[in-house]
Amino acid sequence: MQFSVVKFDRLLNLATACLLAAVVVGLIRQHSDAATSRSKNMPKAGTEIAISGVDWAKNHKTVLLVLASDCSFCRNSAEFHRVVAGHERPGLHVIALFKRTDTVETAKAYLVKHGITVQDVRTAGLSSVSAVGTPTIEVVDGTGHVVRSWVGALDPTGEQEVLTVLESDDSWARRQGRAIKGFFGLN
Repeated sequence: MQFSVVKFDRLLNLATACLLAAVVVGLIRQHSDAATSRSKNMPKAGTEIAISGVDWAKNHKTVLLVLASDCSFCRNSAEFHRVVAGHERPGLHVIALFKRTDTVETAKAYLVKHGITVQDVRTAGLSSVSAVGTPTIEVVDGTGHVVRSWVGALDPTGEQEVLTVLESDDSWARRQGRAIKGFFGLN
């Protein structure tokens, strides 16, 4: 009789361990799938952004803070958005673009409440800037093309990536682009 109890106890422990392993693997896959789907949905580098009335050529880089006044992730990220918007650099322009469901007045009130100062406030559909959710940060070059984008509330590594891109001096790449265009007579 005792042999059966010991066997049953071991079998139960093995089943519990297998169930626990299956749950852990499922959670890891779910997190991995969410990250993969989020990265697939990010605006791709090189995507052209068209916002009526924005002259991309006026600035070397434009940061689009794509937000929504009712977005909890936006509120939780407001401190970092304040840092990005306050990033003083020649040729850097910051636009807060709120979802179309927000009015400009609501958007401005949100920015004031969170101490975020930008040069321009607009509302538009997220698809107009290839965003799939809020918050989204897009860095756009002087030709209106996405250089880099981030979706969602960022961890410290993501925040550092944004600041690094804002600090980067890609004048060498711009000069090379002009040289190539000149070589082919495209200037």
